Amino acid sequence: MASIGDWVRVLIVVALLGNLVEFVLPKGDIKRYGGLVVGLVILAVIVNPLWTWLHQVHREMTLEPVSWTNTSSGFQEVVQSEELHQAEAIVLSMPKITGCRLTMGADGLVDASVQAQAGLGRATVLHYVRAALHVTMAQVPPVRLMLSSNQSANG
Repeated sequence: MASIGDWVRVLIVVALLGNLVEFVLPKGDIKRYGGLVVGLVILAVIVNPLWTWLHQVHREMTLEPVSWTNTSSGFQEVVQSEELHQAEAIVLSMPKITGCRLTMGADGLVDASVQAQAGLGRATVLHYVRAALHVTMAQVPPVRLMLSSNQSANG
């Protein structure tokens, strides 16, 4: 919407300047040609956003698709990465969790690097990670947990 407002402002300014130029020009052929030029400039300002939009559409249509997502394994990688990111967000929303990074290891284990406030047990953190993976992946792959504790001033 801001771009439409900017376009309207430019159109108004060009129209006002065009009228001022036409007013200043002496009568005769110069005034007629000046009016023609002002009209063409106003027409160019009106058509410019449409022209820009058409070029963007053409450029997007001619871009080659990303090849690694066109394969079944590439698609699965993207889905798995998104599921792990969502599980990270769920773990981070749990009480006393201050950091979380989940990655899928080559051995099929989920490597979970979690930072938690002091006093939060390893079993509780492992439960948080498994629950988050269950929600996002509808399964619970084996988890390798690396837990680090932060000292909190608030307890």
